[in-house]
Amino acid sequence: MPPKRIKPMESIHADHASVSFLPSSHAKELFGKTGIVARWDHYPRFSWVHKITPRYSTAMSIAWLLYPREFPKPIAYSLDGAIAYSKRVPLTAQSEQGIRNFYDPLWPRTIDPLEGSMSSFFLHNDHVSDKALNRAKTLYQNSGLLVNVKPMNVGERRNGKPVFFEVTKVSIPVLERRISLLPNQTPNQRIRKAQLLSLLEELRKWANGEPIVSVHDFLRR
Repeated sequence: MPPKRIKPMESIHADHASVSFLPSSHAKELFGKTGIVARWDHYPRFSWVHKITPRYSTAMSIAWLLYPREFPKPIAYSLDGAIAYSKRVPLTAQSEQGIRNFYDPLWPRTIDPLEGSMSSFFLHNDHVSDKALNRAKTLYQNSGLLVNVKPMNVGERRNGKPVFFEVTKVSIPVLERRISLLPNQTPNQRIRKAQLLSLLEELRKWANGEPIVSVHDFLRR
């Protein structure tokens, strides 16, 4: 279950989830570190909802182990699938503001989208979309990770590189080949490879013999 009495410093509320940036004092109490993001189930309008399933948490852990600069670092997941904690990724001011404004509940969706707060989202979109699409193709070809490339689910790091907040599907054969090619010389390399092989086996069980496993599940409430 989520920790009780969390008072988020900032929150973004989307249609199917809320993202809260934990106050430093609370993050230190839970994890001994600051800069923690909590993603919560938040489904006020839909009968079909996304759950943070073990498949999803496993896929995000794999993605971060392979590409630590392109995915948030997972910290913890609740057993009931209601909440995921990760390390906050530093984004450009324009990217963070654009994502925030897209989800701004006060923004009236009937106004001219080129005016008002939504203009910052389109600036973010212009900066990140092509880079995200190109990189997403490479990630899938090289590692079998299919990511959500919608601009509200992709951030731009301060070095100009995209960071992806969701994995949707995984190709087991492509991922297996990618892991097999990893170096295995140093102790850290061997530990990382062993972790990835263990996570791969978990995904293989859920795939039920299929080459591609969906990890971004929608369940009926």
